[in-house]
Amino acid sequence: MKHSPKILAFAYCCLVASGFGVQAADDMNAVAERYAHLLLALGQHDPDYVDAFYGPADWKTQREEHGQI
Repeated sequence: MKHSPKILAFAYCCLVASGFGVQAADDMNAVAERYAHLLLALGQHDPDYVDAFYGPADWKTQREEHGQI
């Protein structure tokens, strides 16, 4: 039982670190989504800029129909 404070400290650190990893992944996904929307917007002005888009089809059709997403 003399190692139990170390085990508790390790478990606490793992829980804290895992929470920060989720937030960082969510932030990165938001940045990537905004970047994809930006590239689609640029593709409206230069048809050769976006040669292929593998994201959600409704993003591209909304951009083409309404000029925004």
